[in-house]
Amino acid sequence: MNSCFTKQYGKSLKSVIMSISGIKIKNSDPGFEYYSDPIEANIPEGTTIVAVILCGGFSAGVVVSSTNKNDFTLSCNNSVVLPANRSARIWYI
Repeated sequence: MNSCFTKQYGKSLKSVIMSISGIKIKNSDPGFEYYSDPIEANIPEGTTIVAVILCGGFSAGVVVSSTNKNDFTLSCNNSVVLPANRSARIWYI
């Protein structure tokens, strides 16, 4: 993964591991999808998220549904609270 990103974005690509334990994914619009509130990434000011990779132990269809400049949103097929020891690797430039 790192070599692919490095070829596309150059040597300025960096990553950080961020805890996302306890994040709530809830039904924000009855009858539709389940989303978390935007999660602010622990990256330096002025940088931009390139990718978010969920690290181990996720189940029940938890996925990254969107990314913005410095935050991301998770979604799932039902309402959940992420258990302890869950993290994400944030790639940014």
